[in-house]
Amino acid sequence: MSLIDRLSGRLQRHPKRVVFPEGAEPRVLQAARQFASRRLGVPMLVGDRAEIRAKAAALDVKLDDIRIIEPERSDDFEEFEKRFEGLRRFGGAGDMDATVTLRHPHWFAAMMLATGRADALVSGATTLTSSGLRAILRIVPRREGAATVSSLQIMELADQRFGSDGVLFMTDCGVLADPTAEQLAENALTTARIAWHLTNTMPRIAFLSHLNKVTDTHSRAVGKMKIAAGLCRARAHGESFEIE
Repeated sequence: MSLIDRLSGRLQRHPKRVVFPEGAEPRVLQAARQFASRRLGVPMLVGDRAEIRAKAAALDVKLDDIRIIEPERSDDFEEFEKRFEGLRRFGGAGDMDATVTLRHPHWFAAMMLATGRADALVSGATTLTSSGLRAILRIVPRREGAATVSSLQIMELADQRFGSDGVLFMTDCGVLADPTAEQLAENALTTARIAWHLTNTMPRIAFLSHLNKVTDTHSRAVGKMKIAAGLCRARAHGESFEIE
């Protein structure tokens, strides 16, 4: 059984609320329909209600069991404004105006996630990675003890000799351009814990580095990976990860 099928079964037993800030995007509408139809949880589309309904009608996508949320008309908007003002006072949101900022679907969706109105946020269909992350990094707190924010890509291959039955978890794919050895070690351990949680298989951690030519830069990169592997072993705190 594929990882997607296994995770789908878990979601059907424990449905989640997923917010999509790009609510009128055709691929998002189709994904939300599948999410609801497979009874994985409640998809919530953020955006202009009339536009979302018109796009859905043009695509013949039924909106049954799908919530549509217009930020300014939401019952939560006033509370979110107050919370955002708190972020401004403590430097998390700079000098941005709360009302103007929270009208933007990405910022409103990030506030939904931070306040427990949503269990997950999915974006990136129409925006750059940096644009989608900006609101999340300003509003959503990091896990306790985490100093680094990184990205994670999950790849499932037909050849099950690779990874865990063909599933590979790859970290640092898009957020950090040049992570330090300490950041690499932290990202690797966080990813291993997520992999263990999702697959119930003890993960193996590998640090990889590559360049087209063998240069001093390549040598430094390989050295950094060796340091990161050592730090990872020291910080595993008894977890039985294989680290290479």
